[in-house]
Amino acid sequence: MKNNNNTKNITAAVAIAAVLLLFIMMISAAPPARTTTASAQMTFDEWCGAICNTQEESSQNMEKAGEELEAEQTAEEEQFGGGEGNVPTVDEFADEVQAKGEFDDQREAEEQADNGIEDPENTASVRLLQYDLALKTELLNQTFTRMLNSSETSDIEEAEEEIDSDGETAQLQIISYIFEEDNPNDDIRIYTAAGETVENLTSVIATNNINTTDIELFGNGRMIITCDGANSFDEADDTRIYAPHNYTVINGYRYANSTIYDSAGQEILKTGIPRLQSSTEAAGALC
Repeated sequence: MKNNNNTKNITAAVAIAAVLLLFIMMISAAPPARTTTASAQMTFDEWCGAICNTQEESSQNMEKAGEELEAEQTAEEEQFGGGEGNVPTVDEFADEVQAKGEFDDQREAEEQADNGIEDPENTASVRLLQYDLALKTELLNQTFTRMLNSSETSDIEEAEEEIDSDGETAQLQIISYIFEEDNPNDDIRIYTAAGETVENLTSVIATNNINTTDIELFGNGRMIITCDGANSFDEADDTRIYAPHNYTVINGYRYANSTIYDSAGQEILKTGIPRLQSSTEAAGALC
């Protein structure tokens, strides 16, 4: 019986010792585990320092670029009507183009009527081309010589002309020579940019740009000399000269087939060449 008790006591002691040993091992093992986790966490942070910062900077740059793009789009919308709902449709754009064309036609018709060309659509006319150099030279020399040698003082008027259906205006100078009070068809009138002079136009048109200066003759004795300005899409800087000429229907000249024939039936313009407007001619001179 005593041996049994001793055995039980030994067994209990061994069990308690085993539990204590296990507890000590667990306590001893816990700190290294925490140290390993902290060490791993530190390594990740160090690795992320370069990568994550780059991603954050890239995200900020993308956000900034988006804000700039939005600002540009807003500015464009404000410039062209302020918002998506104000973008013109195809029909609205076509109507706007048509309105501008009608305005230009009306302005041109009024100017021509003031200078002896009241019904250009039904008045015989012909446009001189680049290779009609001989007649161009004759007409330009005749016109500018008459102005430069005139004993009469020219009348110069500064005006603000409406050049667009939207109300846009441009400064304009009108230089007029009146040779006979009772014969307005003999007048010479120049529509040109403010500050321009006849002397300078003589050099620019009659000397340097004869080939590309546009001249249209009308059978009633009037002609239009046109020199395009630097902006070919803007008539505001063009120079237009209304002047007389002698190639009239009354003097026996006949206008037909885009050319002019004298009383003997001889063509006075360049012969043997199809009368098509060249690209150089269409470009116009630079006044």
